[in-house]
Amino acid sequence: MEFIVRECPNNGILGGPFEKTITAYIGQQHSLAEISIEQFGERIITVHTVEDASIYDLHHLYFDLKRLIMLMDGQFYPITSVTQDGVEITTSIQKKLLPNYFSADFMIGENNRLINFDEVLSETLFSNWCLIQEELDIVHNTALYCLSRVEMPVDMKCAFLIEAFIGVGEIIQSKKSEFVLPKRKSREESQLGLDLKYIISHYGQEIFRGEYQKDLEGFVQFLLRFIKTVDSSGELLYNSVVKIPMFCVFVPPGYTQTGR
Repeated sequence: MEFIVRECPNNGILGGPFEKTITAYIGQQHSLAEISIEQFGERIITVHTVEDASIYDLHHLYFDLKRLIMLMDGQFYPITSVTQDGVEITTSIQKKLLPNYFSADFMIGENNRLINFDEVLSETLFSNWCLIQEELDIVHNTALYCLSRVEMPVDMKCAFLIEAFIGVGEIIQSKKSEFVLPKRKSREESQLGLDLKYIISHYGQEIFRGEYQKDLEGFVQFLLRFIKTVDSSGELLYNSVVKIPMFCVFVPPGYTQTGR
């Protein structure tokens, strides 16, 4: 059984050549699927198995991988062609795509790329990501919708992304006994502010390098002021706030930052 998807940016091409092949377990079964990615001008993702498997399980593996690679690319690339055992099903798949798979205009472009998939993608990383997705649940989905073409005020998107830190921090705390979110000592302190500073200090020094080195306290206070005012200046936050979803994969709960 074979499921092949071609992706390519609108009015553009992808770099390369890059290639990567990994294996992954299919659903709750013990059978394996081979996932290969080829990129040169376009990206071709092939999910293949010689064992009996539900085609929906292969679809699930593809979308798991698509969400993971988005964190590296900084955007979702449009699907241009889909074949299933040689039969084209492009239209059927495109109609079923949720809005969060269509990146907003401000996400499109090479400036948001964190790293090339071929440099870090591995079976271990993908396996960890599949487990982490279940725990992140609505936190990651909220982030994806905020970075998509979904019609939502910019200031609201920024506010949701900032508050996504709370869920990420709680998940890390449940997995690492030495990671304990601070408690505020007075009503004047902001619990969200303490959480933001603590999480970035422990796991965000690389992703938020510029903000961390320049003035972390000032950056955190800026985010807090924004949530309180929620005004039209929200667009100015995107260069920093869009980095938040990267925690979902590059700081996996229960693993060290260098363990990726």
